[in-house]
Amino acid sequence: MRRPLQNGERPRSWGFWTEVKLDALGRYLPQFTRASRRAQATLYLDLFAGSVDNVRRDDEGRQFFGSTVRALDTEPGFTRLRFFELGPNADRLRQQLRDRYPDDDRFDVINGDCNKEIAGCLSGLSDDGLDWAPTFCFVDPDGLDVDWPTLRALAQFKNSSARTKAEMLILLPHTSIPRLAGWDNAMGVDDRLSAKITSLFGADSWRAIDDRRQSNDLTASEARHLYLSLFRFKLERELGYRKTLTIEMGNEQGIPVYVLVFATDHPAGDRIMSSVFRQAREQSAEYRAELRERRQRERDERAGLQSLFGADELAEEAAPVYMETTELSGSAELPDWLLHRIERD
Repeated sequence: MRRPLQNGERPRSWGFWTEVKLDALGRYLPQFTRASRRAQATLYLDLFAGSVDNVRRDDEGRQFFGSTVRALDTEPGFTRLRFFELGPNADRLRQQLRDRYPDDDRFDVINGDCNKEIAGCLSGLSDDGLDWAPTFCFVDPDGLDVDWPTLRALAQFKNSSARTKAEMLILLPHTSIPRLAGWDNAMGVDDRLSAKITSLFGADSWRAIDDRRQSNDLTASEARHLYLSLFRFKLERELGYRKTLTIEMGNEQGIPVYVLVFATDHPAGDRIMSSVFRQAREQSAEYRAELRERRQRERDERAGLQSLFGADELAEEAAPVYMETTELSGSAELPDWLLHRIERD
């Protein structure tokens, strides 16, 4: 049941790809808790919890819930849930969730930067004897706002008796990296902004990719792929995850917006998320076709014409310039020149 909005309260507005992302999360979580039912305890950590209510930018009548509601509504339910948000957003989120779940004592909203608060959160869960429990972490920043030590802390949270590390679903805004590195900046590299990239990767090795891009030895697409491969490589080799899966999400024109990276140690996680990502790709293509059809219909109506094309014909005629890709097998591979840079770092 959708919560009625209060006076002056407006849902956050997003592109359709955000709805696809959250639907993918909503599909995976109940399968995670179902697969972990024998464990008697399951943990959910949401490092950038966002808002309860959201709306499609292209259709204000299309509202959808954020990650917190999807996690709290998961059946079988999680034992403990921790949501991180900043300042007034955290206070607002806490009140909204308390209004919606007045008798639910499983969750807490932590007010503060997740990179600074994560150690205390994990320590508290360990003190409660839960550092063995199956754990899912959703890392969904608006920008490059998560630091590598935070991801390392999540990967190392569970004690030595646990057979698997915490699973992570991470949004990597790989299309933002060239801009923050100064590629589109006539003034050159902004050290303050590029430091955020170093914090994300945990080292300066990403600069080897940027150097080759700026020398025109790499195309923009090749650079994006290498940033993603570097991130996956570090998850696998440095943090020890057995498997990483990815899906690159595109906008209305199919131009890349960000990539979701899933890290797991469990074959079931690999199998289930592979299926979830395939569904997300199909859903994204469907939404893109619907949107393009509606935009065409609106243009025709404004021109006093009736559209000549149906949804399928339009999608075929106006094919996106780029489609999402899902990597379902194989470890991240890097060229020798980038491996040498990593070794040097």
